[in-house]
Amino acid sequence: MTTGPSERAPTEGRSAERATDDLVGAVVRLMPDAAVVVDDHGFIVAANALAETLFGYPAGGLSGEFVDRLVPERLHSSHAVHRSTYSSHPTQHPMGADLELWAKRRDGSELPVDISLAPLGVPERPLFLAAVHDLTQRRADWAEMGRLAAIVSTSDDAIVSIDLKGTVTSWNPGAKRLLGYRAEEIVGRPIFRLVSAEHRGEVEEHLARMRAGMRMSTLDTRRLRKDGEKVDVSESMSVIRDTSGQPIGFTWLMRDVTEHKLAELEQRRLLVETQRRERWIAAISEIQLSLLAGGGLGEWLKLIVQRVCELADTEGAAILLAPQSPGPMTVTAFEGEPMSRLRAEDVAVDGSIFGAVLTSGETWTSSDLARTDGEPTGDAMVQEHPARRDHCVRRDLDVNIGTWPRSEDRALIGPLMLAPLTTSHGTGGVLLVSRAPGRKAFDDEDARMVESFA
Repeated sequence: MTTGPSERAPTEGRSAERATDDLVGAVVRLMPDAAVVVDDHGFIVAANALAETLFGYPAGGLSGEFVDRLVPERLHSSHAVHRSTYSSHPTQHPMGADLELWAKRRDGSELPVDISLAPLGVPERPLFLAAVHDLTQRRADWAEMGRLAAIVSTSDDAIVSIDLKGTVTSWNPGAKRLLGYRAEEIVGRPIFRLVSAEHRGEVEEHLARMRAGMRMSTLDTRRLRKDGEKVDVSESMSVIRDTSGQPIGFTWLMRDVTEHKLAELEQRRLLVETQRRERWIAAISEIQLSLLAGGGLGEWLKLIVQRVCELADTEGAAILLAPQSPGPMTVTAFEGEPMSRLRAEDVAVDGSIFGAVLTSGETWTSSDLARTDGEPTGDAMVQEHPARRDHCVRRDLDVNIGTWPRSEDRALIGPLMLAPLTTSHGTGGVLLVSRAPGRKAFDDEDARMVESFA
């Protein structure tokens, strides 16, 4: 029996329709993103499981729905224009380029999306594939990146990114303020230009340990500025990882702690000064009690030189009384081995610094008078102590360096200080203190301490 043309046409039409449906089903199943297929009237022909999950529909729940069900109501009119325009000129391109796209779930909640459109090229009827990508997490990441970028750009701290080899990859304004380099001067260059030679090994070790997965604690150190000056910083490093968790670089954070360091130093200075003053008060009280207790003059003077040695941090101290007649001064009390070797010719009055102190009533100091190959080391100038400069006119003494007390066995060749001993009748002697060669000269605080005992 032969089948006529009128009977074959419906069968061929159904076969073509089934082939189209199979093609559409295969396409949406193979899509890596949520995908729907829409006809030229705006009805959803097929949707994959990812799309149903994304929009909150049960299996098969999207098929036959009008596509506007997935669009927020406020965007219906603009979406209709986009759909009509695209249907007239279907090409493969992302939908709504440069526009903020939003979709609507079954429960009415909205989500940001990126949509790409492509015609399926089915001859029987126009069909369009829409691939939908949820941008919720990406937008959150963008917002976080924007927030972090704002923090980095406005931070007073230096925030520097470096790669695994130690090359600078980013440089924030805080780094420019702290270290002096502009971004274009330092990005692409090794971080070791910020590290002094003595700290290079330390930084290389830190980078190696971080590459090995070890954490680094915050470190107080010094880094090099562009002008070569060193700056005190508190720094830390953390690893930058890619999406797979592999390290790709480091973030290096440096905070200027110069003021903090200065405050610490000032705090220590005040503490030392307070402790020193407390010890001074205790020493003065001890000396006064000794005097009131009726101790002899020698015992009283011995106590003074002992406490001067302790509080002025010296290796020796001696009290020398002025002679009643021409001749050398008298060593009445001393403390420390150097002072035990003083000879009469070492403490002569005429033409010596002792005579100058007795006459002027001023405190005098010298720097280190140690000699090397017959030449003085350090500043051998004799001058009144800076603490006295507001009260007397600076004048050159008619005394040369050889008139300072120094014995042949080099007993007194370090920093020295001579303070006049004042009595109700004027200057009656000299309080001599000395430090070992190589130690620092006496400063204003030392002078005030020694003078308080004189």
